[in-house]
Amino acid sequence: MKLIFLDIDGTLLDHDVLHDVPPSAKQAVALTRSKGNKVILCTGRSKSSVNDQIIDFETDAQVYAAGAHIEEKGQIIEWKAFDSALLSALIDELENAHFGIVLEGRQHNYYNEAAVQHFITLDNQASQNGAQLPERTFLSLMDHQRDPQPINKLTFYALDNENLHALIHQFDKQCNFIRHKVDPNGYIGYECCLKNIHKGRAVQIVCDHYGVSLADSIAYGDSMNDAEMIQTAHLGIAMGNGVEQLKQMADEVCGKVSEDGLYKSFQKHGLI
Repeated sequence: MKLIFLDIDGTLLDHDVLHDVPPSAKQAVALTRSKGNKVILCTGRSKSSVNDQIIDFETDAQVYAAGAHIEEKGQIIEWKAFDSALLSALIDELENAHFGIVLEGRQHNYYNEAAVQHFITLDNQASQNGAQLPERTFLSLMDHQRDPQPINKLTFYALDNENLHALIHQFDKQCNFIRHKVDPNGYIGYECCLKNIHKGRAVQIVCDHYGVSLADSIAYGDSMNDAEMIQTAHLGIAMGNGVEQLKQMADEVCGKVSEDGLYKSFQKHGLI
């Protein structure tokens, strides 16, 4: 039995051409599970950001929030959340710097006004390029203050400036910061997790849960929040559409998600 860890965005979900999960990827997942292998979603998204419109097929376990939240059949295997003092300090500093903020939890995400405008702009641009996107609803930071819910991960959007570097330095001992590529409007997305929370740790936890050796683990990813996952799994594979830095550290590179890269790689490795 192999454990196959799959990122969502850029690995299963194509944002550039199809704006969906390719049928070949869904078929690959179903076929490998029918052979007795287990497929584990391993995403930076919180559970509240993964719905049936995005993933409309079955998997065996789910890693959310870059490893802070792990489930199997609705049962929590691992759960880590920010304490209220650290979360408040992060929000205060991010608000003072006028960054877009998204608090990500199990049931809901919460946005400040800068983040709302950021996503409205990106969605409008994507729609103009032919993408058909579901309508978003935004809960505010005030909604979270009125009814505080545990937050596994925080995402923020900022221009590259001194405020950004100062904030990362200020919280570096308490948090992991993962930088993503610059968007069309010049904003950099950052994921902020608790220190030592990452997808590589999640791979080990899931392997231990199933009693499977790391030697029987395979991971697919495309961005730098997949780095520890790619390095921890026995076979770490970067998508052809992935960032160059991840490709350099991966064991191999497969085709692009939009070009049936997952399916062909599953075939190559005897997973289907």
